Amino acid sequence: MSYFSTVPDALAALVAMFGTAPGLDGVEIIDGPPTQDSSALESVAVGYSPSDGVDAVEMTSGFGDLGSSRDRESYTVHCTLGVLNGDRDTLTARTRAYQLYDAVGFVINDDTTLRKTVMKAGLGAHNFAQNDTTGGLLARIDFSVTVDAFTGR
Repeated sequence: MSYFSTVPDALAALVAMFGTAPGLDGVEIIDGPPTQDSSALESVAVGYSPSDGVDAVEMTSGFGDLGSSRDRESYTVHCTLGVLNGDRDTLTARTRAYQLYDAVGFVINDDTTLRKTVMKAGLGAHNFAQNDTTGGLLARIDFSVTVDAFTGR
């Protein structure tokens, strides 16, 4: 008998689903933290938060059903997306960031099982920030994907 968490498969499914989404064409999809050498002006990072003290995934687990050895997993996958606008056009950067957020939401709502890796997933809380950087105005949305699943066996 085996036992495994759904977290690795759920993260892989999110990366794959975002990578093939029409609304995210041309957007760099990153598995984990972004690299420093990226030249992408638009990106989505799965399993990453730029905020200090926020882990990639936060989970609670407990007893599953009485008739099996599976446990119930409830977890939050932290993600971030960013749009860098070199012209420092706040409205354009903010609008584009929310277009990417909407595309992410559409992808998850279109397959709430994340390719049959979990029972249900959906967008959770999000935060929006605008920062003036040396490269331009950065519009960033830190968002979470909430997941409910049973461990595999």
